[in-house]
Amino acid sequence: MSDAYNALIFLGPLEKLRLSASIDWIYTDEFKKEMERWYKMTYTEQETKEQIKALGVSSLQELINKQCFAGPGKPRLAGLSIGPSDEWKDKKN
Repeated sequence: MSDAYNALIFLGPLEKLRLSASIDWIYTDEFKKEMERWYKMTYTEQETKEQIKALGVSSLQELINKQCFAGPGKPRLAGLSIGPSDEWKDKKN
């Protein structure tokens, strides 16, 4: 999310925040070339190598192909890691 914007307004419990479902027909060869160009502008060579290693692929093209797939919506893990919105009530200072 942080690659696209700096803030998010979600008017609901964080536990309900979800990643949108993805569709594969949008990922044309032209789109993938643009993603490769974007990666090279956004990340250092070292950061790209780390992402390639973390995803268990051998190239930037494989990394992009692994990210360009159709799939259902799913919970956004960052929202789940924050904890419940009333967690502060149980804190003793």
